[in-house]
Amino acid sequence: MDVFGLDLGTSLIKAVQLKQIKGKVTLVEAGSISTPPKGLISDSPLDQEAVIQAVKKLLSETKISTDKVNAALPDSKVFSRVIELPILSDQELKDALQWEAEQYIPFPLEEVNLDFSTISKNEETKKMQVLIVAAPIRLVTKYTGILKSIGLFTLALETEIIAVSRLISTQISSDKTVMVINLGSNSTAFSILKKGSFSFVGSISNGGKALTRTVAHELGFDIERAEEYKKTYGLEEENLEGKVLTAIKPLIDKIVQEIRKATSFYRQENPHDQISNLILTGGTAYLPGIASYLTQNLEIETQINNPWAGIVVDEKKFAHLMGESVLFAAATGLALRDL
Repeated sequence: MDVFGLDLGTSLIKAVQLKQIKGKVTLVEAGSISTPPKGLISDSPLDQEAVIQAVKKLLSETKISTDKVNAALPDSKVFSRVIELPILSDQELKDALQWEAEQYIPFPLEEVNLDFSTISKNEETKKMQVLIVAAPIRLVTKYTGILKSIGLFTLALETEIIAVSRLISTQISSDKTVMVINLGSNSTAFSILKKGSFSFVGSISNGGKALTRTVAHELGFDIERAEEYKKTYGLEEENLEGKVLTAIKPLIDKIVQEIRKATSFYRQENPHDQISNLILTGGTAYLPGIASYLTQNLEIETQINNPWAGIVVDEKKFAHLMGESVLFAAATGLALRDL
């Protein structure tokens, strides 16, 4: 099916179109545009119209050739969780979740769209793992309304971490267990993939914008200068006398703490399995020194994802994007959904 992925981020809007060409997944179009100042945070018709015009401009510039889209919902606004239940049929599971979902979901059920997917079944323990996702109806209505106003037909809405995890599951060895960390602007989302399937998913409201605000406050900079210094010096102690590191280290350590909790929980539940790698995606993955900092503090090898690894890419056509390809992980994962 001819479809493209659209990641409506708080800083950048990213679009990716893939096609099967001669049996190989090929990048045919990709691009990004700055998200209007209030972006999707605002419910104002004027602010939403600004987003609509930005997406239209992006689609025109990238020459994306389809009106069918899979789009990302922000991890910070959607509840996702992997739960364990007795093995049930699809209908039994649907009925059970309608009755029992309120114990898992921190929103009134009448205010959310509830979806679920069976991840695995263990016939020995008679247990199954299920991913449940609850998206506020108001959020879904806003996104589908914006996409419809652009003239797009929405095939699916899913969280960034689900899209990113789909992408990475196609890149890693089937016997590996990895943790995916999507370092976004407003939040950091985590998933653990075992044999390509979810074993854990979660998020915290701590991302790149919080780091920038901290640098601005601690060093007395305006936001633009703080963002520049954050991107340039990051967690490298030898640069600028380690002042940027000192400013952002407490927030990074909170992310480290959450990763440690998730990996500890996984190891308790899966004592015979080891997480082999941490894989970073999202704009904040470019923070200087972040991969080595996580490797050192968590004692797990950490790497920055290349979303176009294993995809045929015309490096001449997309030369202007190759240095920032990690930004397109979610959009690429969305484009892969129906390929």
